[in-house]
This record gives sequence, structure tokens and C-alpha cells, in this order.
Amino acid sequence: MAQAARRDARAVAIPVREKDVLSAVLELLAVHPRVAFAYRQNVGGFYNAAGQYVACGFAGCADIIGMMKDGRYLAIEVKGSRGKASEEQLAFIFKVRNNGGVGLIAYAVDDLVRGLQDA
Repeated sequence: MAQAARRDARAVAIPVREKDVLSAVLELLAVHPRVAFAYRQNVGGFYNAAGQYVACGFAGCADIIGMMKDGRYLAIEVKGSRGKASEEQLAFIFKVRNNGGVGLIAYAVDDLVRGLQDA
């Protein structure tokens, strides 16, 4: 009976929101010994006081950008448990990787930990 209950509990996946993963990832990056700095990169835009639209970032830009202590560029795309990276986001991460940077997709903090260990 107990074994069946554990199996049922594992089968029910609780969705994790992207903003929760993002917060946890930023907290870890702030103290990680191999990371020099990392910041949230907002993509989208806003209207300034004059009513002009000001664009921020670009399509596919990672949620977090930064630098490793060894000088390599760091880009992390963060997704919730039900999220899926867009073609533009995947292309950006691959471009970072193909040019010597550290490009990761994190669905959880564990993904970040593994990715930084392998970097």
C-alpha cells in the first residue's frame, strides 16, 4: 500500500512557474564561485513619457546574461516545468555555445548546477 502511494505521488507532477525558477536561479548565480556576475535581461518594450515606444532586448535573447569568472559569456534561458524554448531562444543559446560561451536552458536549479559543472 505504501509503495503504491509513493508511486502515485511521483506520477503527479506539480507545475513549477517560470518566475519561481528564475528567482531561484538568480539567487544561486549571485553566490556561485564560478560566476562573475549575472543579470536579468528583460525583453519587450515600454512607452516613455513622450509616448515613444522603446524596445528592450531582442527576440530570442536569454532571460539571464552574465559572465563567468574565466571571462566567458553566460546566457541562461529559464523555463517553468511546462515551458518550451522558442526557435529564436534555442538559436541564441547555440550561438553562445558555438562561440565559446556558456549557454544553458534551466527548467530547475538542478539544470543550472549541472550546466555550470560541465562548463
